[in-house]
This record gives sequence, structure tokens and C-alpha cells, in this order.
Amino acid sequence: MLLVEQRPVVGGWASGYGCKAGTDCTLCAVCLAAASARRLNPDGHIVLQVDSSVTDIKGEPGAFTVRLLRRHRGVDLDRCTACGLCVEACPAGAIRQPHPQAIPLAFAIDAQQCLRASGDPCTWCRDVCPFDAIRLDSGECEESVQAGVVVLATGFSPFPPSRRGQFGYGRLHGVVTSMDLEQGLWERGSRYLNHLVPGCRRVAFVHCVGSRDVAIGRGWCSQVCCPTALRLAARLVREIPGLEVSLFHMDLQRCAPGIAGLFRDLPPDVHLVRGIPADVQSGPGGLVLTYEDLTTAVRERRAFDVVVLAVGMDGPAAISGLPDNGHGFLKDLPPGVVTAGACAGPLSIADAVADGLRAAGAALTLLEARQ
Repeated sequence: MLLVEQRPVVGGWASGYGCKAGTDCTLCAVCLAAASARRLNPDGHIVLQVDSSVTDIKGEPGAFTVRLLRRHRGVDLDRCTACGLCVEACPAGAIRQPHPQAIPLAFAIDAQQCLRASGDPCTWCRDVCPFDAIRLDSGECEESVQAGVVVLATGFSPFPPSRRGQFGYGRLHGVVTSMDLEQGLWERGSRYLNHLVPGCRRVAFVHCVGSRDVAIGRGWCSQVCCPTALRLAARLVREIPGLEVSLFHMDLQRCAPGIAGLFRDLPPDVHLVRGIPADVQSGPGGLVLTYEDLTTAVRERRAFDVVVLAVGMDGPAAISGLPDNGHGFLKDLPPGVVTAGACAGPLSIADAVADGLRAAGAALTLLEARQ
């Protein structure tokens, strides 16, 4: 079986998320995703090909031709031992160091950040590598493979927050997305907030940014934003004494697995405010949110140090010849092509893992039917 992954490591978005548990598990399922990745290739029957994308699928069950685009990585996976000498030698910081649980555990070169992209003949990383693992002259290439069944697990794309320009993402310092916060907590822990805004004491979460918004063609609920924001907020106030967090929402999803416990155990420094802010502006007290509190019908303005935009899920990048629902999520696929996870619609990590098992069973059934 060939497993094609478009990123340098497997695990999708969840590979950059951190655990949100305190004394008790909050069922965020990050550990479940990591455990699934660690079970890859236990018997040698799975061939893993990273840094590659599916660009076209043609054929029929039992005789598919899948076109792949393999991107420049700059590092030979079979030779790299992740010793880190190339990272220390690179003057441009262009070599990414994977996290300790990354699969595969090998480095990758950012071709755009590398000095060679501007014509510099730099070879420091290659010269220092004792395993001859650096491949500076490799580039993109296309190839085709044959398959009996195709399982698509291309995930989702985060809603681009720049489309809601009134919230200041990319323009106002301290405005980040929930995805940015996940990555920051994974890399730095709760120190991320102080790194972002020194002395941060007030954090606002704005829900439904790119979800349930018919005006921009995003009428669906992304399902994961409410429980994710609750988990992130609870973790922040647990780990940062004196931090106050407010969650601005239209209403909150109350049917997700484990969410009742999140409400029950919500720390007192996490405040729920029913009302989505009209905008975020820079003011003398920080980032100022203007909103109507729908429980009191009072228009208010409050200042925060950091504003987190809980962005929704969009469909993945399109694959030539495959139908979608008009928003990028795949549907009505031809026989022999099976979806798994969030490429067919918003799903939590736990639901995506379960859907992957369903897809594997469907693929096996199709293969057995052709024998």
C-alpha cells in the first residue's frame, strides 16, 4: 500500500496540536492522532511517500492511474538521522527541525528561505552532514502510480481570516487564529502568550470566524470550534495565574462528545459572552472589541491584549476531475474512490480517526469484490 502525504510529516493538522488536559483528560484526541501515526508500517507493507500531492485521478476500480507531484525536500529520507548538524550550520535557518515524534524523523529544507534561492552557492549544510543526506539540487518531479482503490484523506483548509478584515488579522499585533495558538502552545507552551504580547493578562476568543456566515458563503457549522476554544481557554487560565479569558459567541455547541464536562469544569476566569464583535481596533488599552451583549442588549467596548479568531473549516485544495459540494468538500465520488476524515466535511480528530477506520473497511471490501 502506498501512503502519499503532502506535508513533510504525517499526522495532518493534529501533528501540530498540543494536549489540553489538566488533571483530567478533556477528550481533545490529540494523543489518539499521534498514536495512530506511530502504528504506521509495523510490518513493512506500507510505503510512505511524503512531500507529495495527488494532482489527478483517472480510471476505474482496479485500474486507477494516480498522478503525483513530488516536491523538493533537500534531504534524503533514507540517509537522514535527524542529528541536527545541518540545522546548526545553516546560516539562513532554512532547515526545519521536526518534532520528536515526527514521522518520518528527518529534516527538510525550505527552498524559498534557503540562500541558494537567491543565487548564493551556499553548501554549508551539505558539507557538514556526515551521512551524505543533503540533496541541494533536487527539484519537483511528476510520476504516475497504479492503484486498485484510492482513499482520499486530504483533510481541510483553515478559513483565511483575512476575509474578515474587520478583525485585523495580519494587520493588528496580537490578533491570531486558533490554529496559530495551537501551534504556539505546541512549540512554546503557555509561554507563547507572553512571547506574543509581553505581560498578556486578557485574552478574547471570537467564535464562528468563517463558519455560519451566509454573507461570505460559509453557512455551515465547523463543529470543532466551540469545544476547541473551551479547551484552549481552560488550559490557558490553568497555566497562567491571573489570566482572564472571554469567549464571544452566537451560541455554543452542546452535543459534541465530552463538551458537557468542559462546561461543568470551566474555570471561573473564563467568561462566556453571547455576541460576536463587530470589529477589532487598536486602542490605548490594547485591542478594543466593539460588541453587543445579547443577554443584556447593551453595546459595549472592551480591551484585550490578545484576540484569538476561532477559524472554521474549508474544504481541501481541489483535485482535478473530482466533484465537490461547491465549498471544496468532496462528494459524489466515482466508484473505487473513498473519502476519509474532514475532506468530506468538518470533523473532530476523534471522528476523523473513526472515519478513517470506516474508509479502510470500505476500501478492503472493494478490493475483495474484485478478486
